[in-house]
Amino acid sequence: AKDWWPCKQNLTDKADSIDVYVTTPIGYKVAGNGVLISETNQGSFQTTHWQNRYPIVAYLIAFAVTDYAEISFNSTLNTGDLFVQNYVYKEDSAFVLDDLLGTDTLLRLYDSLVGPYPFMSEKYGHAQFGRGGGMEHQTMSFMNHFGFSLNAHELAHQWFGDKITCGSWSDLWLNEGFATYFTGLAYENLRSDSLWLEWKKAVIETVVSEPGGSVYVLDTTNVGRLFDSRLTYRKGAFVLHMLRFQLGDDDLFFTAVQNYLEDPELAYKTAKTDDFFQHVEAITQADFSWFVNEWIYGQGFPSYNLEWEQNGTELSYTLTQTTSHPSVPFYHNRVPILFTNSKGDSMYMEDTPREVPFTARIPASFEVETAIIDPNFELLSKGNFAINKKRISDFSIYPNPVSNKLNITPGNNLGRLKSYEIYSSEGKLIRTETTFNQYQNSSIDVSKLPHGMYTLIFHGTGDDVVKKFVVSR
Repeated sequence: AKDWWPCKQNLTDKADSIDVYVTTPIGYKVAGNGVLISETNQGSFQTTHWQNRYPIVAYLIAFAVTDYAEISFNSTLNTGDLFVQNYVYKEDSAFVLDDLLGTDTLLRLYDSLVGPYPFMSEKYGHAQFGRGGGMEHQTMSFMNHFGFSLNAHELAHQWFGDKITCGSWSDLWLNEGFATYFTGLAYENLRSDSLWLEWKKAVIETVVSEPGGSVYVLDTTNVGRLFDSRLTYRKGAFVLHMLRFQLGDDDLFFTAVQNYLEDPELAYKTAKTDDFFQHVEAITQADFSWFVNEWIYGQGFPSYNLEWEQNGTELSYTLTQTTSHPSVPFYHNRVPILFTNSKGDSMYMEDTPREVPFTARIPASFEVETAIIDPNFELLSKGNFAINKKRISDFSIYPNPVSNKLNITPGNNLGRLKSYEIYSSEGKLIRTETTFNQYQNSSIDVSKLPHGMYTLIFHGTGDDVVKKFVVSR
C-alpha cells in the first residue's frame, strides 16, 4: 500500500474509515471499496466518490478504472438484502452473468455456515482486472475471471482476511487457509460428492508432494514462502478440514468458527493462530495444543501401515506410522479405516493411536478381503498401506541390513510382482520401477543408496507388500 498512497502500513492498526475521490474522463467507471456516494460531472470529466465506514487494513484499499459495464443484483441473506455490484469488461459482459449470479448462492452458503456477511450496510462486488487470479479488496474483490473456485475463494476472504485480518504475516494461513478451505466447502455443499472427493484428494497430493514445510511462516521476508500455495493455502486449508474431522461434529467446528468471527476483541480487527484455537478449546472443552504443535508449527505428515488378520469372527490389526519430518515424531490423529469385501460388506473404524504400534481386536461379522486407510481423504498422509498378514507370511527380503543386493523371495500368494517404489525414512520417493514383472526370486541393486532406513513397496496382481530395510556401509 505504501508504494502508491501515504499510509500507516501496519496489520494491527486499521483505518476506521476512508473516502476515495477519483476524477476521470466521462465514459469511464471507477470501482472501489464501500458505497458509491456520487458520480459528479464537470465538463468532460467525472469525479467518483467511494466511502467506506468499516475498519479496513491498508492493503485492502484499491480502485480500478476503465469503461466498465455494471451488472448488479440483490442477494437475500438471513439479515436482509445485500447489494452485489459488479464491474466487468464490456467485451465480457454478455458471457459472465451466470458466473456472477453464482455469487448469490455462495453468499447464502457462507451466511448459513458462519454467520452474516461482514459488510451488510455497504455491499459486496467484483471488479474485473488484468492480473492473474484475484484479490480480496474489502467489499469489492478484484477478479481476473469469475469462475466458481476463484469466486468462492475471494468471497470467503470477506470474513477471513477482511473482517478479521491476520495479526502477523506469520499467521497468514488465517487468511488464505480459511479462504481455500471455504472453496472446498463450496464444492462439498454446492457441487457433487465426486467433485468434493476430488478436491480433497488434489489438495492432499499437493501438500504431501514434499516432505517438509509448516503452515506457520517463519521467514516473513520471503514473499514466495508467505504465499506458498502448497503450505499457506492448501496445507492451511486441509488442517482446518482435519480439525473438523477430529472434532467429529460439524456443529462444534462451525460454532467455533462463528464464535471466532464474532469475538469483539477480534472482529474487524486482527487475530493470530492462538486466538482461533482458544475458541476451538472453549467450545470443545479440550486441549488442542497437540494439534497446533503438530499441524501448524510442525512440518510434514504421517504415513500409516496397517497389518491385519482374521481368525473366524475376530479381526486383529496393528497400526504404525512414520513421519516425513523430524519436527513431528508422532501424529495423534483419529485414523479412519474401512474393512470390506467384494460382496459389499463393510465395517468402518476410527482409531486414535496414542502409541506405536497401536493394536486392536474387533468382532467381524463377515469375511474381510480388503482394508483401506483413510478411504474418504480426511487426513494429510502419504504412502498408506494395509496388509493381510496371512497372505504375506512367506514373503521375505534379505540380507537386512544390506550393502549391495537385496534379495526378494515373493512367496506363493502374491501373484506376479509388477512394480515397486523405494522411499527414504523422510517419505521421499527415491526410486520407482514399473516393469519389474517377477514371479520368482530376484534381487534389487541398492549399492548406490546412502546409509539409512528405507521403505520398499511392491505392487502386484495380489496384495501390495511393504517392507523396511537398512542400507549399511
